[in-house]
Amino acid sequence: MKKITYIKKIFIYLSFILIAFLITISAKVNAAIAPVEMVWTWAGEDASTELMVAWHSNYPEGTLYWTLDSDTTFKNAIEIKASGVYDNTSYEYDKISFYEFKVSIKDLIPDTRYRYRIKCGTTTSKAYTCKTAGTAGNFNFLWIGDFHTYKVDSCQTRYTYVNQFVSQLEKANFNFDLVVSSGDNVSYGGSYDNYQVMNSKINFFSSKVFASTTGNHDYYGSHNQYPDSSVNIDNRFFESVFTHPDNGIGNPLDSSYWFIYNSVMFVMLDSLAAGYSHTLAAQKEWFGKIVSENEGRFQYLIVMEHYPWMNALTGEHSGPYTSNYNQWYQLFDRYGVDLALAGDHHVYYRSKFIYEGKIYDEDNQGTMYVGCPQIGDRYRTITDRKDPEYYAIRIDDVADDPNRLANYSGCTRYTVTPNGIKGELFDTNGDVKDTYEIKAKRQVNWADKKDSILDTLKASNNGTKTYIDFSPAYAEYISKIRLYDDSNNIIAVEYPAKYGTSFLTVENLNPNTTYNYKLVIDYVDGTVKNADYTFGTYGDYGTFDSFKASPNNDKLVLSWNQELKNDVVKKYKIYQDDTLVEEISSSNQKYEINKASTNLNSTYKIQALNESGNIVFEKTTIYLLAGDANYDGSINDEDVKALFKSIQASYQFKNNEKTLLDLNKDGSVDVGDAILIYEFAGNKISELTEAKLFTVTILNKDGSIASTTKLPFGASIELPNISDADFLYYTDNGKYITGDLVIRPVYK
Repeated sequence: MKKITYIKKIFIYLSFILIAFLITISAKVNAAIAPVEMVWTWAGEDASTELMVAWHSNYPEGTLYWTLDSDTTFKNAIEIKASGVYDNTSYEYDKISFYEFKVSIKDLIPDTRYRYRIKCGTTTSKAYTCKTAGTAGNFNFLWIGDFHTYKVDSCQTRYTYVNQFVSQLEKANFNFDLVVSSGDNVSYGGSYDNYQVMNSKINFFSSKVFASTTGNHDYYGSHNQYPDSSVNIDNRFFESVFTHPDNGIGNPLDSSYWFIYNSVMFVMLDSLAAGYSHTLAAQKEWFGKIVSENEGRFQYLIVMEHYPWMNALTGEHSGPYTSNYNQWYQLFDRYGVDLALAGDHHVYYRSKFIYEGKIYDEDNQGTMYVGCPQIGDRYRTITDRKDPEYYAIRIDDVADDPNRLANYSGCTRYTVTPNGIKGELFDTNGDVKDTYEIKAKRQVNWADKKDSILDTLKASNNGTKTYIDFSPAYAEYISKIRLYDDSNNIIAVEYPAKYGTSFLTVENLNPNTTYNYKLVIDYVDGTVKNADYTFGTYGDYGTFDSFKASPNNDKLVLSWNQELKNDVVKKYKIYQDDTLVEEISSSNQKYEINKASTNLNSTYKIQALNESGNIVFEKTTIYLLAGDANYDGSINDEDVKALFKSIQASYQFKNNEKTLLDLNKDGSVDVGDAILIYEFAGNKISELTEAKLFTVTILNKDGSIASTTKLPFGASIELPNISDADFLYYTDNGKYITGDLVIRPVYK
């Protein structure tokens, strides 16, 4: 039976969901730990809507202040309370102990920069910034590895060069918001001061999103405990200092995970997991499962681990590591891995495209395997100067090598577009040492998408206002959609890929008039589609709202409120799951359906038609009483029995059923939800339906937050009146809320 732990409470502030790991341990923390330090921003599972923040403190409680980047004074910041987990692995951490905080912030706006700061005790940190990924199109990222930050002054070139690389990219206007590392971030993973140097001396952590694999140095114990040798302990240090999505193979110390950033799925493997030969099979099974489940959500697949795919020093396929090419290439071939990145050998190498052990340079079939050079002072030399045929290039520190990396250090910048990935290795002087391109294997069929988007367009109106809708499934492919009148004046504009909206609002129209407009769609691949668009207005029909479904004995009653006028609406059409049930007179304000022919998963729609048979408007609803598993209009022990019966029969709950019955919001309907219903029916808890409330955020002109409101499914919100002459419209009318929503005003 799934255990429900109420001390782990989900805080919902605006569109941000905090997952705080709470603990009741009371202990004294070492005074060497600052109130706020070790602050990192990591990619969430879907980095377009989720980011993760981690920090350490000598205080058990803290507050994260989160807001849009434009809110530089934090005037409209959301306060997110968090409790830390006490960590006293003092044997490895040189007797350092602390509280670790890990916060996941979800439901963010894609392609948007945010600002945050942290307060613990009386200390407030500096401001940090970070940006969510877009949903499709172009983006850049930086790959680094093996920079081994260390506390001694003689090793400062390691973090100095990292900063130098980032500075060169910024000066060259190479804009990027994501940095990925293939491990060996520190020299001794069990030494706290190594992480302190890394976090405080490397500049990009204050403004970039980070993600890393574990390296063998990240597994090491303390340099004080093992000063003369390198001893692998485990990855508890990596896990307690950093954070990442909890979607690995399930080990409590599991540091394998995946995330999607824009059009790329990154899979981060742990090639050093304790007893790796025993966990390799589990990682392979996990890899196949997660890639299969996410197929269609990404265009490119990049896999990263620390130990090299090939031996960079000798050029061999195999070597002393079990996590190399021979262990993984069959899976990579099967699932179409585009790019496999690794580190450890401190020598740069890049393979040709390899598929089923053969080289495919002509048609770009197969996977490219790349190893990164180190950054700093731990360079190595190739022992076999003759490259096997599957290598495209190897570069080391040999003085007479024309491709020699200045100061033996380098990293790679990537540009991702819908057509391919371009990689460029550059050195500390900013000189490009290697350039390559990977063409897209998973092509987006833009022609079909563009035609399909136009096919979904439809207009609904009420007198002087019209909504031009398209399917929200296509929002991620559109960067901008514009509407022009016959004098080429812009009437309306929207940015679906950025804000997730799926309609244009056109106001100040004349009733009973036909309009011939031009629609211009800018797609995320950079192309533009023009189309003539004609629609008619039908006059002010009055009001129609509160459309809902409620059970009553053996009937399901559809009801609504209306104040119709001008005799515009002549009749209604009632649909169940897009199947026409009946046509009724517009004088009706309810309709009954035999409950035997319905289920919790059904969707109900009402269409209003005018005298000519044109659709004036349409509304949809589902049954809304959360927890009513037996569909009788009340919540009691019978619902617990009904839900247990369905679970025991392995019934596959459908989307609308999950909306009503997944009460703990863990993504499935299970025993945990049945326990919640049982405790609610027994008056032990009073928040059963709270999880079904959605957060509506209204923004000001400058992008700051004007207000937030929690509303149930299907509710409406009154939008503030704006007297500014440049105001055009809101991105949503606030009617019929179906999920968390951000509404912003649009100005000329």
